[in-house]
Amino acid sequence: MEVLTVFKRAGVKSRLQLVLSACLLVGMASCGSEKDRLIDVALTEAHDNRVEIEHVLTCYDGEKGVAAEYVVAAMPGLHSRFGAPMDSVEKLYRLLNDKNYWGFTLEQRHRGQAFCAMPLKVEKDLEVISADYIVANIDDAWRQWKSRKWNRDLPSELFYELILPYRIGDEKFTEWREPYRLWSGGLSDSLNSVSNSVDAALMVSDRFGRAPFNPRLKTPHRTALNLLEAPVGICREDCDRTVYAMRAHGVPVAIDEMLVSPDYGGNHQWNVVYDTDDRIFRMFDNRDFKPTRDSIHDDERRKGKVYRHMFAIQTDRMKTLENKKNAPSYLADPRLKDVTAEYFGSNEAVVPVWGDSDEVYLALFSKGSLKPIDVGEIVGNRVRFKDIEPDLIYFPASPDGKGGFSAAGYPFLLQSDGNVLSFIPAEDKMHRVSLTRKMPLGFLQRGRMKMIEGCYIESSNHPDGPWHTIDTIKSPYMHSFNRIQLKNPLREKYLRIMAPQGVKRVEIGEFIASRDSVATDRAELFALDSDGKRPNRKKLTDGDILMWYTYKPKTDDGGIVLEVKSNTEIKYLFLLPHNDDNFVVPGEEYELKYFTREGWKSLGRRTATDFSVEFDAPRNAVLWLRNLTKGREEQIFLYRDGRQLFSVDLRSAR
Repeated sequence: MEVLTVFKRAGVKSRLQLVLSACLLVGMASCGSEKDRLIDVALTEAHDNRVEIEHVLTCYDGEKGVAAEYVVAAMPGLHSRFGAPMDSVEKLYRLLNDKNYWGFTLEQRHRGQAFCAMPLKVEKDLEVISADYIVANIDDAWRQWKSRKWNRDLPSELFYELILPYRIGDEKFTEWREPYRLWSGGLSDSLNSVSNSVDAALMVSDRFGRAPFNPRLKTPHRTALNLLEAPVGICREDCDRTVYAMRAHGVPVAIDEMLVSPDYGGNHQWNVVYDTDDRIFRMFDNRDFKPTRDSIHDDERRKGKVYRHMFAIQTDRMKTLENKKNAPSYLADPRLKDVTAEYFGSNEAVVPVWGDSDEVYLALFSKGSLKPIDVGEIVGNRVRFKDIEPDLIYFPASPDGKGGFSAAGYPFLLQSDGNVLSFIPAEDKMHRVSLTRKMPLGFLQRGRMKMIEGCYIESSNHPDGPWHTIDTIKSPYMHSFNRIQLKNPLREKYLRIMAPQGVKRVEIGEFIASRDSVATDRAELFALDSDGKRPNRKKLTDGDILMWYTYKPKTDDGGIVLEVKSNTEIKYLFLLPHNDDNFVVPGEEYELKYFTREGWKSLGRRTATDFSVEFDAPRNAVLWLRNLTKGREEQIFLYRDGRQLFSVDLRSAR
């Protein structure tokens, strides 16, 4: 019954669980017999549709017959989620276009969220799929495998996983292969001269591009045809659409995922293409990291563990998880394959554990709690974790009996040389720490801060000038509050923000004029034309630094002009880039904690008087800075040589 539990947590709720768990628990030694058992399960679960599945199995012989068996053996547990609520969401998506794909209106967002909360129909593939559909899919995929030059040496087992699958997740399956080729015009013919799969992937990626962003609506996977018609969505939709496009043209691809980000706690997916010459997988996306054979991309995200979404049930993984009753659903997915070693090489970390729990997980700190990302192997009073990203802070964690997880040992870090560092706080060795952020400064935020580089501030007594330059942002400041100290108090009544020549886009979070150096005694500013053609300019002075204004400079557009509306003496100006508001801000209250065997222990509370806050903390401690005034994004870090070292910094600090 343990395997049944794995399927329940993975979202499979049917009699299939009983049949499949019984099949897998009885003699899992032979790979061939596992496939036969899964086929038996499929035939049983097909019920009245059994004749269709049997027809698929008898339709072919030889190599194609093996491919048909692979498809049928993969079908137990596959299902669609659909219905009127999802249809309504699709109608909303079609309102998003190149001009407004960054967001629905508030009313549209509420409607979308209401649709997502409605129940959907669940339909098992085995009970409704037709033999004609499966046969057509096999035949089409087979033609792409055998006709493409780059697939000449592609092993059959990779064909089964990277080209053959007819679906990706829980979307309603559709006939998608030919529509994707038709949409791409003459691309299929152009690919005839390509001999490497990565080069082919680049051509497909260039043609299909990147799916634009839209507000996060929690829906099932969208169908292949809906993604083709309305290519909007977050990383999952972008990956799905890319997989459909690539496989329709015979390019061997898959989707890899980190289940919990070491940086921000969420999950993230990306595509990988199998390089048919070098015989390795190469990660890519459709925007910043195009498919290339020149190098192995690094998207700068810390990952911890990486899993590949597979078509077939991973019976070896199910065996590992069969006794882990508390494994979270995202980790218990029976179609995940651990591919971390492909990214970071094979390694292992063995660390001491407390207590006698029979379930110890590899966990990351996320949003104030521990999130498991792998299962450990218990060896006496220690636990072994295999294949993890080096230079990250992990915790061994066990179920806490309340639906969550608590630390089962001290946090640790596996160095690149294989040594393990445990972080046991030296409470008799305190040092002063000066802190400026409560979250890692990731590549997205660094890019936003860099956008204001080269911008310059001018002043005048008239809204049309003449203008004289006050200062230029020569390089991004190490804080979101880019502070400009005036030599003399400002006497003019107008200020202007100008972007450097050639810049097409600048995102500004806030512009502040202040009497004091910490932007608390502020002058009232009014962005001209904020109530006319460009009403969004009011975001520049609304006091909410999480709201930003996107400035797209045009020739002789006059820049962004602001009027000083009060008599406050102005000695400082602040130009804030679009930012996450996770820097320390004067006037807000902070608490610093450090991890001990008894859990998190407070080092006190401080109200910041500047753009940093100081505490006394033990050396060799894992620290956690909390903002008690506002916000909820917080991440743990180390403090070494006068620096906060978050996950992104630990890699660069090797």
